[in-house]
Amino acid sequence: EPTLREMYQFLKKNPELDLACIPLEFFEARTGLHPKYLTMGNKNRVIDLDEEPYNYISSSASTFYKREKIKGMEFDITMLGGEDTHFNCELYKKNKKIGYVCENNVVYHYRKRESQNSTVDTVAQNPRGFQSLAKRFKAFDKDNLEKYEKEVIIYELRSFLKNFTEEIFEK
Repeated sequence: EPTLREMYQFLKKNPELDLACIPLEFFEARTGLHPKYLTMGNKNRVIDLDEEPYNYISSSASTFYKREKIKGMEFDITMLGGEDTHFNCELYKKNKKIGYVCENNVVYHYRKRESQNSTVDTVAQNPRGFQSLAKRFKAFDKDNLEKYEKEVIIYELRSFLKNFTEEIFEK
């Protein structure tokens, strides 16, 4: 309830936002704040992706959406991972301002499984994972990339390659 109250109050003060997120914190096999949230600070605020393109939100799990802004939108179920990043990037094309709500111990607890058998953990092992990555990038206008789109490409490629090389060297 405190998280919902904090989010409600924030969005009420910032009606121009289409989405807002809360920090994602790991538990079980991995602990601590997801690295993506380390640069966002410890105060509720509005992030302008033109000024802070590296602070885009990729996770839908820790994001609250304005219903009327996502009406008719769907996650691309043909993608193997990254469908929430793709979804959020579609929203960023219309509004590059996003909310970040973290005060009063607001956090989304995300289980990083010991077994490492979640979709997120196994994407690099599946050729469709790379196809999904390519599909996300094709949605961008390659001749006129937004700053945040460049950050998405770098982050996604780095994550994919890290997972892929870990899979190769563990065998």
